[in-house]
Amino acid sequence: MNKDYTYTFDKNRESLHDLLTAYKQFNTYFWIMVNREKKTLMFIMTSNPRHFRLIPEEETAGFRPMKRVELSVNKMYTAYISPSHLLAAYGPTLGINFPQKTITVQNKLNTPKHNYYLIKAPIRYLPDIIQAVKEILNLEPQIKYEYVEKYLLEH
Repeated sequence: MNKDYTYTFDKNRESLHDLLTAYKQFNTYFWIMVNREKKTLMFIMTSNPRHFRLIPEEETAGFRPMKRVELSVNKMYTAYISPSHLLAAYGPTLGINFPQKTITVQNKLNTPKHNYYLIKAPIRYLPDIIQAVKEILNLEPQIKYEYVEKYLLEH
């Protein structure tokens, strides 16, 4: 009574996983740093974690990186979507309503030497930044695919 089960693969049918595999080279890594003395935070995202070291030391002096446990997340990166895609989808402040006079934004994503995006803001916006990062980390694959396709159509 043993039946042989065979797996048939339909080459004409594309799954969401197959579509996202084409964008496997896109990743976004996050870093949140806090300076309690100056009551300032820095939110940094990049496509490669090696680029965190390219941030000038005078920018990060006195800042302490927050750990995953402090943020209540399992990972600090998301796959299949790049920082440029996220900025196109959420805007330059990642959908957070900062007063424009209180933040500093450095967009060095397309520069070959640096390749990072940095937001410097008062520490009172830390819960908003953490919430935005959690939302991005928990994006469903369908939403990621929509953001990537929308970005590629516009650019």
